[in-house]
Amino acid sequence: EIIQVLNAIDSIAPNKAFAIKATISTTEAISTPFQIHVEANGNTYDTFHIFDKKFIGVDHEFENPLTEIDLPGGQPIVVYFLVNELGFGPGTVEVSVTVDPTDAQNPKGRVEEANEFNNTMVVYSTAIATALGNEGDANVNVLVQGADGYPAGGINRLISWADSAASFMHKTWPIKDGQVQMGTAATVADYSYIGAADTLLNETWQPYLTKVYKEMRRANPAFDRYIMAVQPHWFGTRLDKEEFNHRASQTLSWSGIWDFMVSSADHWKHGVHSLGHSFGLRRGDLDPDNVEQREQYFDNFIGIDVMDGIDVTAGRIMWAGIDNKVSRRMRVKCFMGSSQLPSSSFDYNLWISEVEYSKLFTAMEQFTSGKRSLTKAGTTEKALFIEGTVDSTTKAIDFGPWMRLADATISPMMDAQYATHTFKVLDAGDQEIASYLYHPTFRALGLDEVDALSGPDPRMATEHFAFVVPCPDEAARVVVERDGNVVAERTISASKPVVSIDFPKNNADVKSEKFQAAWSATDPDGETKFWYTVWLSTNNGSSWTMIQYESLAQADSILGQANKSGYRLRVVANDGVNSSDTAEVAFSILTSTERIPSPAAFELRQNYPNPFNPTTTLSFTIPVSGDVSLEVFDALGRKVATVVSDYRSAGSYHVAFDAANLPSGSYMAVLRSGTQSASIRMTLAR
Repeated sequence: EIIQVLNAIDSIAPNKAFAIKATISTTEAISTPFQIHVEANGNTYDTFHIFDKKFIGVDHEFENPLTEIDLPGGQPIVVYFLVNELGFGPGTVEVSVTVDPTDAQNPKGRVEEANEFNNTMVVYSTAIATALGNEGDANVNVLVQGADGYPAGGINRLISWADSAASFMHKTWPIKDGQVQMGTAATVADYSYIGAADTLLNETWQPYLTKVYKEMRRANPAFDRYIMAVQPHWFGTRLDKEEFNHRASQTLSWSGIWDFMVSSADHWKHGVHSLGHSFGLRRGDLDPDNVEQREQYFDNFIGIDVMDGIDVTAGRIMWAGIDNKVSRRMRVKCFMGSSQLPSSSFDYNLWISEVEYSKLFTAMEQFTSGKRSLTKAGTTEKALFIEGTVDSTTKAIDFGPWMRLADATISPMMDAQYATHTFKVLDAGDQEIASYLYHPTFRALGLDEVDALSGPDPRMATEHFAFVVPCPDEAARVVVERDGNVVAERTISASKPVVSIDFPKNNADVKSEKFQAAWSATDPDGETKFWYTVWLSTNNGSSWTMIQYESLAQADSILGQANKSGYRLRVVANDGVNSSDTAEVAFSILTSTERIPSPAAFELRQNYPNPFNPTTTLSFTIPVSGDVSLEVFDALGRKVATVVSDYRSAGSYHVAFDAANLPSGSYMAVLRSGTQSASIRMTLAR
């Protein structure tokens, strides 16, 4: 048998070491030592190992290699050749095994038999050309980014973690050494500006992690997979345990994003497990009734026994139940790199099963062909980061702010058999440029593991999705099809929006320590919905603090210091596809006794646009500083939204109101401050 990782697999990866397992039998005792040779790719291998516990070391590695053997008892023996033969390319692999080969001194071999013609056997296998990186351009490039409290001084440990994960994958996946490239970010990222609370809830963990993925893509667009590496306690402290069903998970991913995952840096096997999911392994969220897709703890919490596996590089056998020379029994399990097994009592508690190994050949084929359709570097010159949400009840799709990328990899996607939605990038003539297959499962891998055998199946009310697709200049729009019908679309506008800072003006003197900064945007293509990212500097631009991240709000309160100059404000607007140039103003704050004249009237002006769908701008003026509330009520008088509820200085304000979660109809906006109130009627028309 030819064994590269598991003996049950007929195919092998090209240019990767393998083992030959041979059973030698005889009809009578043989006391004369004889040789055994393996011929592979024109090379001869004459060193082998006997499959016997006295030749298997403490760590279950083969010991005492032999070049000849006898059979004094006449019993069959099993021998292994570790063939470090890297010269086999894709195609048929032919290997011959000869027992008692001839030489010049022994033309019939060392042992004379009645039949000298049955001492050679030829075995065949197939090296599949779709293994990663056969041409050097399809390696898996993984970015490992420490984040969310990972210690800044732990980068070296994280590098070792990533290297160990890559080493394991090289041994157990159908790839050769060097084809998994782990790039570890040089610094620990701080994503607190995204705005999630210290504890992630059911409604906040997805938007937070989606934006983390977006920022990793923005900074490093040319990787194939993105791992956010966190400390082990992240899953028990950052995620609210009162809201999640999970055992002691150390990985997190979901069907909305296929090339991003969260993994505990406690052990590198967590990273391997997450990467396995991204190549379609054990996707119980897609097909929960398929035993070959479900996580293995559903059927056997301690995993699946691995039988007759070989770690050729380490010279180690991987076989559950095998004893070594000190009678220590190997308990080797496949758990796809999971964290659930009690490592203290298992010799080797992760490997790979026949199911996973077979699936990886298909996954590698898809991955390799996808990268080769792009440039030699596996990237596309112009790409688009698409993000949005799907409602689990209505199945309605809502798009968020997208992002253009240069020289980016395209995202992997699920198999067509699971897909329910197709995103299509179309040109002006509706010819398809690119597509992406998607199926919202409203489940998360890693948050559904409380009582894995009988626990509830938690579902998400809304699923966030994000991916990258090619977007050349001729791309005109993106449509989403479900059951052959277009259920959502967005025009890919060509022009950037224009953003302006309405207050304060450039080089202005603001006469209040606490004031409301305001900004707005216009778009040459007629877009009316904008997401704003805003930064504030208090030291003339030497450092910046983000005060809003991709928010629809057009204003924010700023608390400054009297008699201080050197303030700067920056704003960027996104129209859904394009980002504006940066608007920036410098301003100073004068003494608190020099006040801006108060406006004369208390007023709530009619919203614009009206009717609206689903966003509109509310403008109001207050003549006296104080607590202000701006609330929205439906036709039955029920409060459906609070738009403003804070202290405001006297002045005029513009705020955005998003009614994405409300039905069409008539609504009333009510402004209150002190003893004064004002109201207007608005119409939401979908």
